[in-house]
Amino acid sequence: MSQVDTAGIEEAERLFTEWFATARAPGLAWGVVADGELVHAAGLGELHVGAGDQPTADSSFRIASMTKSFVAAMILLLRDEGRLRLDDPVAQHVPELQGLPLPTADSPAPTLRDLLSMRSGYPEDDPWADRLEAMATTDYLALIARPATHARVPGVAFDYSNYGFTLLGQVISNVCADAYQDTIRERLLEPLGLANTTWSGSTVEPSRLAAGYHLIDGIWVEQPVQEPGAFSALGGLHSTVADLAVWVQGFVDAFPPRDAPDGHPLSRASRREMQQIITAIPLQLEAGQQGALSVRSDGYCLGLLSMEDLRSGRTVGHSGGYPGFGSHMRWHPATGIGLIALANGRYARPSAALLPALEALVRRAPQRTRVQPLPDVLELKPTIDAALAAGDLSPLLPHLADNVALDEALDRRAAAISELPTHHGSLTPGDVTALTPTQATWWLDGERGRVGVEVMLTPEQPPRLQKLAIDSVHPATDELEGAVAGALEAIRRGTDLTPLLLPIRSASWVACDGERTAAVLLEGALVDVRLLIDLDADPVATFEPEERFPSPW
Repeated sequence: MSQVDTAGIEEAERLFTEWFATARAPGLAWGVVADGELVHAAGLGELHVGAGDQPTADSSFRIASMTKSFVAAMILLLRDEGRLRLDDPVAQHVPELQGLPLPTADSPAPTLRDLLSMRSGYPEDDPWADRLEAMATTDYLALIARPATHARVPGVAFDYSNYGFTLLGQVISNVCADAYQDTIRERLLEPLGLANTTWSGSTVEPSRLAAGYHLIDGIWVEQPVQEPGAFSALGGLHSTVADLAVWVQGFVDAFPPRDAPDGHPLSRASRREMQQIITAIPLQLEAGQQGALSVRSDGYCLGLLSMEDLRSGRTVGHSGGYPGFGSHMRWHPATGIGLIALANGRYARPSAALLPALEALVRRAPQRTRVQPLPDVLELKPTIDAALAAGDLSPLLPHLADNVALDEALDRRAAAISELPTHHGSLTPGDVTALTPTQATWWLDGERGRVGVEVMLTPEQPPRLQKLAIDSVHPATDELEGAVAGALEAIRRGTDLTPLLLPIRSASWVACDGERTAAVLLEGALVDVRLLIDLDADPVATFEPEERFPSPW
């Protein structure tokens, strides 16, 4: 089954059309990556104002800082070959930096990892750096040989430094004894078949090459073209939606880890590593559904940015902004869906449409992969199910780690398990839900109520059970069911939780003493909560947050 449907594409088209109507750029090309390929592409406006040439998936735009992902991939490729280490001081590979003052006497020297993850200590520098792409190498070497201004010491906090990525370009040039542009082209672009991803627009057919514009007093004014130079590592590549679909799919395909062959020039392990957060970015509040505040957690990885919110979960990608251009690529690892948008307006920020469009596509898509339990969990499950059905703990004793008896006396465990057939009658086992590969839950449906099981394996080989939790859920009384129904109706009428929970995806009884207390797990639109019922308390119904486990990767 395809990961995207017609309704999702139509919603994305609406969002991009509305964004384009705000006159952020005279032209826009965008595309959807799913099922391992570019499944949809479209264009709006013009590549050249007044020419009527509508952008397509093969139109070439400056991608600006999306270039950083290519530079980072090249550094990791050299690391994999043993030619450098990410924790090498930058000055080890760029002699011009040796002996330069650091911000404080106790400051560590910045490393390659610091530059890759935007924690180098150099200040944010978009306005300055974006105008320096064509700088000659001799001028650049003279620049970096002079003391730099630092915003902070390296290694402690996020500051978006283009200057730092130009140093990574110089590292590649020095390690490979060749211009970094040529090395990236030969080692990454050509093996992947990215023939339309280039360092200079002069190699692109004029009919496919987008001109960059700035809207001044209601008129689109074409911006001068910067030719490749020493600063190009910060954002000098041109590319197309079609080529970037291949690049995005390479990162999507890095998951899950597996034994199968990999034809990408950069290993799957390194492509996964590029997508792991190194430098945290302070939490951001944003407006959620129906005006409710939602928290977004971002972090810079290695040449990529990770974003996580309650609506979409975790996405990875990068934006790009340049005098004359704006771009964004982003993908959702759990579904394998990605989006690319390229625009020819000054710092156009097509992410304003791309992010909600990606959310719309993800919302309608099935998870590509869920957490799979280790085979040991599945091998133990029939033994556990049979023991619970028989009300006999003894078959499980050889599988219990030493801590289990210390956490709860075995005679108490045995007594509780012995009562299960009496309380619930025959038990029918259900399917496993893996929380992590070594931690899983499942339910056994009884003639009366049901029984929940949670297990956790030890790190030994072979593993034993370090956790065996049994929840006996008795049938609810009419009074308990009425209290739950009343709490759900209150949510529908409107409470603080309403914008976070509605629509409720599922409601399941997870605890009940059959008399006065119960708990129902509510899986909501943005959060999961436990609805706790105590008929002897005031109020009768309360809520507590339920942890949502992280992505399957």
